[in-house]
Amino acid sequence: MFTTGGSKIYTNRIVMNSNSVLFQIDYFIRNSPYKKVKGSGNIGLSDNSVRSYKSLRRIWDDFENHIGGTVHLTELNKDILQQFIHWMIQLQKYSVNYQGQLLKLLKSICKEAERGGEQIHDYCHYIESYRQRKIDRIIVTLNLNEINKLKELVDLPCELENIRKWFLLGLNIGQRISDVLKITPQNLRQAPRGGMYLDLIQIKTKKSITVGIIDPTVLEFLRRDFPQKTNASVFNKN
Repeated sequence: MFTTGGSKIYTNRIVMNSNSVLFQIDYFIRNSPYKKVKGSGNIGLSDNSVRSYKSLRRIWDDFENHIGGTVHLTELNKDILQQFIHWMIQLQKYSVNYQGQLLKLLKSICKEAERGGEQIHDYCHYIESYRQRKIDRIIVTLNLNEINKLKELVDLPCELENIRKWFLLGLNIGQRISDVLKITPQNLRQAPRGGMYLDLIQIKTKKSITVGIIDPTVLEFLRRDFPQKTNASVFNKN
């Protein structure tokens, strides 16, 4: 059964048992630069993929702390998976798609460990991911009136003003937040008739794109007071 102890388990604890789920996640992350990318001849997982596995590591550690023990691959049966799913839904309130993504990553860890010679529970092969039904999806949009209200906001605290700029820039170029927040003045160039061109390579697709910017509000702060660097967590919070 589980290896339990009286002390609190922290996310940075070192796990020595190679059959534990946490050990295998750590092993996978350490070796991510040397893994072949599925469907291509490339080697090394993307930064986004590594971040996803690091999130799984933190979340699984929290789950083990919740149940009070270390889970081994040989113990990863249907009951444990159902406990994990219940914990994600009822206690953590994760979105349906995020739950499905974590299960998909967990199954990848199990399969990789088995290929490396570790014994796993047979149920690992039956771990299934899932997604939110399209009929249940809520797509949030802003109309022009709401966007104008954002433009008209004044006297915001510095941190919120910075996020406002990034938000307005994102609305103008229609790119993923990971691409928006990596933009620097070096990505910009002058366009005819007063506008600007934005050149970038998308992180996810690796495609080079160019987007035109003509919004006067956005052009003004891009030229005079370019937004300060931030990360997705801070952006989403604010």
